[in-house]
Amino acid sequence: MKTIRLRTSKRALYEALRRLPKELAGKRTESDMNKVFLNHLAHNLFAKVQESFDEKSEGKADEFGKRWKPLPPSTIAARPISNEEYRQTATRQGERGILTVFENRIWKGVFMSTYKRLLAELDDSRAKAVAGQTAWAVVKALGGKTKLAVFGSRKVKILRRSDRLYHSLTAGTLSGNRYYPPKEQVFEIEQGELTLGTKVPYAGNVSRLRPVLPTAADVSRAGWLKDAIRESMRGLTGTLAQFLIDQGSTFRYRTGRRLSTKSYKQRRMR
Repeated sequence: MKTIRLRTSKRALYEALRRLPKELAGKRTESDMNKVFLNHLAHNLFAKVQESFDEKSEGKADEFGKRWKPLPPSTIAARPISNEEYRQTATRQGERGILTVFENRIWKGVFMSTYKRLLAELDDSRAKAVAGQTAWAVVKALGGKTKLAVFGSRKVKILRRSDRLYHSLTAGTLSGNRYYPPKEQVFEIEQGELTLGTKVPYAGNVSRLRPVLPTAADVSRAGWLKDAIRESMRGLTGTLAQFLIDQGSTFRYRTGRRLSTKSYKQRRMR
């Protein structure tokens, strides 16, 4: 099973921790806080991935200025058609596409007569193919409509037919400083390194034509990682402050006076 992954280096994460707000600086907390930080970072990065996916699925350019290749009319026509779309186009699903009962009867008649005639000259598969083409040409000349002609130009979202791949790349839930990924999402923390991606089997093949994850160069150029780290640091400020309190540390309160852990806690409770 192929997996697409987006990696961030341990050095980048440690650099982010080093740049924590001044009142928390000087305390090396990677061993306990790095996992918390990475959970926040994963949530923020997947939010960026989801935003990019949404833009490109609608045919727009994402933050990197990249667009996905448009879907061919045949693929669009094959997408599920709602009752509202049938109503708006005055069509309905019939035995053969959206042909009426009368049109379908004509199609069958032309097909069978042509097929029987061609069997004397062509093999079975070729005779059926030519007979089908002839039947469609006759029916369309009489005003018959095809799904390709009626629904092949409608607006549909790219790579959103089942939403299996999309949901595997959306931001999960961040609760209690812990990130809970959605189904089939890659979220791994190992030795200070964060790995993100999708476990959907066909993701690799899809990405050859329409990349679902940005390249490392794009992430660096657009400042994705810096933005995600900044947001993660904001979310961690309260957690780190509480961590230092629990360790019996002291730090400067907003008034500038140096308070003990006990007096700080009492002040917060007032």
